[in-house]
Amino acid sequence: MAAPSSRETIGVRALVGDAYRLLFTRWRAWIIAMTLPALLDVLVRVAFQQAYRPPLFSPRSLTETTDLHFLLHSLALMLTSVITSTLFAVTWHRVSLIGPSARAYLMPQVGPEHLRFAGASLLLIAITVAIFRLGGLIVQSGGTGGLIVLLGLVICATLYLRWSLVFPAAAIGAPCSFAQSWRLTKGAGLTLFWSLLLGVIPIIIGALAAGGVLREILSIAGMPRLWTQLLVEALMSYLLLAIVIGIISAAYRRLAPGTVSREGDAHGT
Repeated sequence: MAAPSSRETIGVRALVGDAYRLLFTRWRAWIIAMTLPALLDVLVRVAFQQAYRPPLFSPRSLTETTDLHFLLHSLALMLTSVITSTLFAVTWHRVSLIGPSARAYLMPQVGPEHLRFAGASLLLIAITVAIFRLGGLIVQSGGTGGLIVLLGLVICATLYLRWSLVFPAAAIGAPCSFAQSWRLTKGAGLTLFWSLLLGVIPIIIGALAAGGVLREILSIAGMPRLWTQLLVEALMSYLLLAIVIGIISAAYRRLAPGTVSREGDAHGT
């Protein structure tokens, strides 16, 4: 698939603007789409943290990574995250690309799009783990730790940005391989990077400002502290995810216009 001539229209302002405009105009769909995934996230994390006190990523949990039981629970946590993010992401990509006819459901029906999306996500996770595992072996052999980590981050970021169009294509059932995504994003990697960076900054600032207030409100309402913390984190996570998906969908619409009609209907759906 050759890169279309319209790719020169891609710009940071346009991508970020499209992502926020989508969130502001389809906020009801966002609430519906994130409700089930957010609740599943919270339930699984509550169960996990109840089983492993103090909370995950504390010094104690870091020293227990060789424990088979802990590793199995960690794997379950990761797989749950892939499942919940896939449920939301497929819906939000479709809302962005298909338009008003795309609806969000509290109980989405899982289809081939979800399986393809989750498969691509797991592949990227596996590649990331392999890259940093290789980096760890290099460090053990005498390499410079900081430089190796930085190189690994650059490699992973490049792969994520250049392969990102696979995900909106999967969500609408359009063909797009990793190789095609790499070709389509040629010369657009930095634009995607700055769009994602600048796009999430307002959400992060807003989360820092409003997160404490929301926690206090939920605590006053009688919600347990752990549930309050995880629920606020889930809400902020799905706000961030909505912006990231909105930016990637906006880039896909511009870089691969042949897969989405002017009316917003995906070809082949």
